[in-house]
Amino acid sequence: MRPAGPSRSAAAWPLAAICCLGLLLFTIAAAIVIALIPVYLPTKNASASQNVFTSNAPFYLQTTSDADDDSNLAGTGTNTDDIANSLGISGDDIKVTGISTAPGASVDRRKRGFNSRTKRSFSVLILITCQFTKAFKDCNAHCMNARKQFQANVLKISSLPIKLAVNPGSAGLGTAGTYGYTCKKFSFLTTKPSGFPGPPPTNTFTCIKSGLFTDASIWDHGIVPYGACNVVIPASFHVVLATPGLGIRMISLVVYGTLSLGSGSSTFKFNFGINLVCRDGGKIEDLTTNKQFLLPFGSVVTIYPNGGFVAAGTTLQSYTSTGSLAKSVTISSTTGPFTCGILPDGTTLSYNQVMFFLIKSGDIGSGSCYLGGSAPTGPACPSPGCGIYVAPSCTLTTASLSGQLTINIGTIIVNKGSTCDLGTGGSSSQFKCINPISISVQSGGTLQVSATSKTLLLPLSSVVTMYSGASFATTGIIFQSYTSTGLGQSVTASTTTGPFTCGILPDGTTLSYNQVMYFAINSGDIGSGSCYLGGSAPGQDCALSPCGIYIAPKCTLTTASLSGQLSINIGTIIVNSGSTCDLGTGGSSSQFKCINPISIIVQSGGTLQVSASSKTLLLPLSSIITMYTGGSWGATGIIIQSYTSSGLGSSFTITKAAGPFTCAFLSDGTMLQYDEVAFIAINSGDIGSGSCYLGGFAPTVAGCSAGCALYIAKGVIFSTASLNGVMSINFDTITVAAGATFQLGTPGSTAGFKFLFPVILDISGIFQFVASGGGILLVAGSEFNILAGGSFISAVATFLQLYDPLSGVLIGVAFPLTSGQTGPFIIVISTTGITVTSGTGVSSTVPVPTVAMG
Repeated sequence: MRPAGPSRSAAAWPLAAICCLGLLLFTIAAAIVIALIPVYLPTKNASASQNVFTSNAPFYLQTTSDADDDSNLAGTGTNTDDIANSLGISGDDIKVTGISTAPGASVDRRKRGFNSRTKRSFSVLILITCQFTKAFKDCNAHCMNARKQFQANVLKISSLPIKLAVNPGSAGLGTAGTYGYTCKKFSFLTTKPSGFPGPPPTNTFTCIKSGLFTDASIWDHGIVPYGACNVVIPASFHVVLATPGLGIRMISLVVYGTLSLGSGSSTFKFNFGINLVCRDGGKIEDLTTNKQFLLPFGSVVTIYPNGGFVAAGTTLQSYTSTGSLAKSVTISSTTGPFTCGILPDGTTLSYNQVMFFLIKSGDIGSGSCYLGGSAPTGPACPSPGCGIYVAPSCTLTTASLSGQLTINIGTIIVNKGSTCDLGTGGSSSQFKCINPISISVQSGGTLQVSATSKTLLLPLSSVVTMYSGASFATTGIIFQSYTSTGLGQSVTASTTTGPFTCGILPDGTTLSYNQVMYFAINSGDIGSGSCYLGGSAPGQDCALSPCGIYIAPKCTLTTASLSGQLSINIGTIIVNSGSTCDLGTGGSSSQFKCINPISIIVQSGGTLQVSASSKTLLLPLSSIITMYTGGSWGATGIIIQSYTSSGLGSSFTITKAAGPFTCAFLSDGTMLQYDEVAFIAINSGDIGSGSCYLGGFAPTVAGCSAGCALYIAKGVIFSTASLNGVMSINFDTITVAAGATFQLGTPGSTAGFKFLFPVILDISGIFQFVASGGGILLVAGSEFNILAGGSFISAVATFLQLYDPLSGVLIGVAFPLTSGQTGPFIIVISTTGITVTSGTGVSSTVPVPTVAMG
């Protein structure tokens, strides 16, 4: 019998023992692992490789809070102890070592109510840096549990009010202070998140790639722009702000690339005054449904040449502090230049040029004086230049320029109550503008030249305009042209108040007028600013007093845009040699009608054309057309007719193709027509005063070299005192109407009065000799006709005397005149002497007026 082997059960015991031991060890290990899970498993966003509870390395609590534009700051918190208390930190194991803030993305807040609009508000990101202070070896179980409980408590927070003292740094992006925030859910982080670089070193945020405005990664500081900042979008970058508005209180937003604003909302609203600038090559895209930007008072939108809106039609709508809509301007072109300024008082202005609005008194180079905070500079004013608008009650000084304006300023507008002071208070002998400029001084504004010589040097293509009610600060201001070769012509202002205009044409011609004058230096329509010196066309500026238009040689001024009616208050049109004034619309209107009294002067070589189909030019009373020798009509058969509110008046049909010619309609309806140049005195005053005459221009020796007529209307007292006893103007006819007074001579002078040219004196009114002695010397070919109803009066004994104007020798016997002499009394002066004749005394060899009442 074989011996018995070991039993199977006995062999299984060692294996079972090993398995039990393994199970026991696994159970122990599992228990240890489970116990350590809270320590080794990371919290949300925590690194699994680091046990925050066993380390003294920093950890981070990140939260967010709603904010406003003043408190969504990038900065550092300074009241760490206060924040620690708010978080419930006590004891000596946990401390707050630092606090950082950063502006967050805007958040949506929907107003209550059906179909209410979404409101955007701001948020602030808050990062609190903490640290466990005890070494791990010194942190017992109670200490470890406290750390775990702190984490659990923080993660349970859903709303925690805190007071955070924020230091926003030195860039000026915000104000240091204590702000109230209500923190939302916290994150527990073991590594510092991005987006908290601290206060930026400057207040300028520059886009570094295309993207959403609210994406911090597209900005050079790694922060979304906030506070009193400047924002720059470089060329080739496209930034989108797809929100209903912008609530940042930024200083400027400059676009070289593309900026898209709005989304499906009806408007895009700027909550604070904005300086929005679209530079050369930049584009602004309006993504709103109704194409409307809402801008508060104190905003300015500037579009540079070659910059612009992607599409025209956006309305820039201003609104008040209470939200009420005010004035608006619609973008009519996709390219600049263009500026819309909404002044602090709500005045809304737009210009087709880059314009800087001075809203506080100060120097031309001080940015704080201007709307938007930017001053004009050389780089900011490339061709074709910028303008400066001096708002009411402001003074623009130029002391910093040291007597020379080198910035390309093409326009300065001086408003009521404001002053433009050119010069440095006597330290420079003159003030010089390097670039062509237009200076316009509105009613109530003042122009001052502080240079010691009172001289303003202007390049060619410059103009200075003083409107009625404007004033010079001093008398004797000199306007002088200059070129690269030296000084040109000059004009000294003879008045201290407007209206006054000095224009320096591109060819160097320097002209001045005691009225507001627009100089058309390029051919085009009357309403096109590009036609005129200074770039502005006549319009509302002519409402206070009539303006004039000077058509420079070789230019044609058309009026097609007027649709047959000139309603602008144009009182004068001067048509020069080689230029044309075309009144009408090429036959599409039956007549051309001037609403306001007008004087049309056609110089030798100029052309007046009436393109209305009927060739009829309708003029109100107190109008005059003067055509000099060599001037021409565009065609014969033109009808000149007066009108009043009650109907048509007298008319005259042109039968000659060229001048000289004069047709005038007096205020009483009288029509005067001469086949020569005539001056009609309608107001009392001196012979040299333009205000005496219909049309506003006084006769001159040069203008009357071929002979002129003078008509003194009823009720006028006409003086010749300024002539000092010599009539050097070649008047071939002087007509004194019934009820008019012609005063001959200079009171106090005993030298009498002499005429240098033959003249026919037709006196139906009063001929008054006012000199204190001497006689009236006449040239052969003259007549002295006191007509029926006329009279001669003198306080001293006087006489008529024939003389030779070349030698001054008296010829023949003097003819005594008796004061009180009445007509008819006809005297003819021939080469042999003076003869009293009968009859009317009308000469067939000298033109006399045709008079018609109508």
